[in-house]
Amino acid sequence: MPPKFAAVFFLVLYALCPVQAIEDASEKISGPDFSTCGNLVVFELPEPADWCIIPLETTAGRWAVDPTGRTFYFASSEAGQYTICAAVLVEGKPKLLTKPFVNRPNVAPSPEPSPGPVPPVPEPEHLAGWVRSKTNELTGSASFEREKNAIADCVQSILNGIELGTIRSPAAARGVLRQCLAGRLAAVSPASPKIWASFLEQLGGEIEKRSKEHPDELLTLKALFSELIRGLRE
Repeated sequence: MPPKFAAVFFLVLYALCPVQAIEDASEKISGPDFSTCGNLVVFELPEPADWCIIPLETTAGRWAVDPTGRTFYFASSEAGQYTICAAVLVEGKPKLLTKPFVNRPNVAPSPEPSPGPVPPVPEPEHLAGWVRSKTNELTGSASFEREKNAIADCVQSILNGIELGTIRSPAAARGVLRQCLAGRLAAVSPASPKIWASFLEQLGGEIEKRSKEHPDELLTLKALFSELIRGLRE
């Protein structure tokens, strides 16, 4: 659903739906009540829905919906209180489900003892250099730094999802990353997705080449994503 239409749709539906329908215990959005800034959070319903998050103006490009319409992903570096909204049809009638969610400031955890030796990964430092070299070739964007930061924020949200166990496979990581990148780059400027399309295509091939040759592909993907962020931030 286009953002402008979604905003009107949800506001009108919110005004029209009776409170008792929203509070029906059999129709609740499953997901956390709170998380910390930068973490990827996941909300789910058993049936497809049209999703949105309020406030709309501070969350553009920071959420995505699974193609099935049953799963909603959100990640933001901004602390605050949000409302997850899902519009569903029940016996042919529109119904709005809501769930409050609090994004807390990120506090660095205390260092923990190392669990042991980490399996070797494929020379990730080379990927950071590759990223810096390729991004330096990009020209013509007035929002270059904002675009790089938007890409890095998306990659960081995927890393957080892997750490929390909400993303359990390389395929899921790549799928959510694609959706996040599309939204975040478009939020920077309408031209940004086209400017970065070639780089992102080459990056996908580079990551796939480096990760598929190792038995623990998810662990390798984490290392490569960390180096990707370093190459974008530095």
